[in-house]
Amino acid sequence: MQMEIKKGDEVVESIDTTVSGEYIITYTASDSKGNKNVLEITVIVKEVQNIPTPDVPETPEKPEEPDQNPETPDEPNQKPETPEKPQDKEAPVFDYEGVKNGEICESR
Repeated sequence: MQMEIKKGDEVVESIDTTVSGEYIITYTASDSKGNKNVLEITVIVKEVQNIPTPDVPETPEKPEEPDQNPETPDEPNQKPETPEKPQDKEAPVFDYEGVKNGEICESR
């Protein structure tokens, strides 16, 4: 059995898969009685196509965990600050009998 590889009209030793083109491989077999058979195979090497790969997003950083008790003081024995009370004059106190701060008021 014989094998021949051609690219165009040129006989080559092997198929170069890095170069696009068409190759014809011819196998020829014969026996002692003179019978002969030929098989031709066409191999087409295509140009490599650059297929873009999808952008893979970066893994985001782990977010910081919020404080468990943001109002808790940093030091264990420290108490949170108490808001200041307004220093307004004392509001008058009325009861149902028309008494203001312990004094009887005239009715209108």
